[in-house]
Amino acid sequence: MTPTHVALIALLSFPVPWKHAGPTGAPDRVDGWTLRVQADRFTGAHTCRLWRGRIDYQRQALVFHLPASIDTAGAVYRIDGGPAVPAASDEPELAALGFALHDDDLDNPSGGLVRIPSHRLTAAEAVKIEAAPGRRPVKFRISGLTAALAAARQAGCAEADFKPVHGARR
Repeated sequence: MTPTHVALIALLSFPVPWKHAGPTGAPDRVDGWTLRVQADRFTGAHTCRLWRGRIDYQRQALVFHLPASIDTAGAVYRIDGGPAVPAASDEPELAALGFALHDDDLDNPSGGLVRIPSHRLTAAEAVKIEAAPGRRPVKFRISGLTAALAAARQAGCAEADFKPVHGARR
């Protein structure tokens, strides 16, 4: 390698002074969660997305995505092996958070979604969801949620900034 090549490589490794000094929209990994923060350069508004696999965070709740063909109206979940909780018991709180609890599909209004308020899950490691009686439970790892939410807040995300990750029907 010539001295010119070495100097060029060294020059390219310096930070670019004109580069936008804010969130770039590139995702960050935080304790198993993916966080993407984008700032609108004109308005300054943030769009934040936080997800892990088939789970995303919105409106102070985690949204678990099972196949859309599965009716989750009778779903039951367990947090870290605790007692079984009917997902329907969270509906009043979820409605107060602004969730539409059912979509327009009369055959399957749940659309395969199970939502759980995040305050129930802050220290949890995993959630098992039985979509309907007799169905095999699905396990979702959620460890690291508290650290991921802290990183999102540090990046400037307010609750209203979080948007759905997995499609538009949330």
